Amino acid sequence: TSGALLSYDKIEVKYLSAIQNYGKIVNRISCTIIDTRNNKDVTDEYDGHIKFDYGILTVDKATLNVKSKDKSKAYDGTPILLDVMDLEYELSELKNNDYISEVSFMVSLTERGSSVNLFKINKISKASSPNSNVIGNYKINYSFGILTVY
Repeated sequence: TSGALLSYDKIEVKYLSAIQNYGKIVNRISCTIIDTRNNKDVTDEYDGHIKFDYGILTVDKATLNVKSKDKSKAYDGTPILLDVMDLEYELSELKNNDYISEVSFMVSLTERGSSVNLFKINKISKASSPNSNVIGNYKINYSFGILTVY
């Protein structure tokens, strides 16, 4: 800001922009100038003297480190079964009660041997909106465990 208000005037700022998801937007505001002697809006008296220099609001991607667990079983002719519980991650890395809601495991191991436990997170949902997909708000770092049938 530069310049000055009269000593009995005060400025009230209203923020018009908000951002929750990954990205950038212009941080727009408006203002009203009030004469504190009579609580009257005197913004028009400053017409042409108020200029806005808008900033940028930015939400960066949150980092989510996820690892598939090592899992093994004795050979019985059926594959090792996998689900979201077979992933390791810090709940604190998921923001605003988001949760991993859809995962694809890319390996099915039935025969004796070992394989990397490859997976991909397809969907991260908000607790308040289970059909939402906020995966774009995350930078996901994958690491993989080992599946073993012995």
